[in-house]
Amino acid sequence: MNTARRRFVHVFSTFGRGGPQIRAAQLMRQLGDTCEHVVMAMDGDVAARQQLPEGVDVTFCEPPPRAGFAQTARQQRAWLQQQRPDLVLTISVERGVTQLVS
Repeated sequence: MNTARRRFVHVFSTFGRGGPQIRAAQLMRQLGDTCEHVVMAMDGDVAARQQLPEGVDVTFCEPPPRAGFAQTARQQRAWLQQQRPDLVLTISVERGVTQLVS
């Protein structure tokens, strides 16, 4: 039986208090200790983190510095490769960036 925890990377345009962010926090809570989560808010706003109960394994990462579309996409792709995720979830992220980094 494989007991390895799954690594989910969540990329949001913002992780401020809103519907998708609250639903993501609920999902993280329901998954409990079966997963570790990494969250990146492209605007740096992580206000919805207050919705997460203690014990949820989540890391918040700073977004890459804005350096034009192509450079930002390259930095994001390199970061995602370093994360070695089992699943990448993107919410309200510019379509082009999502396509380039996947």
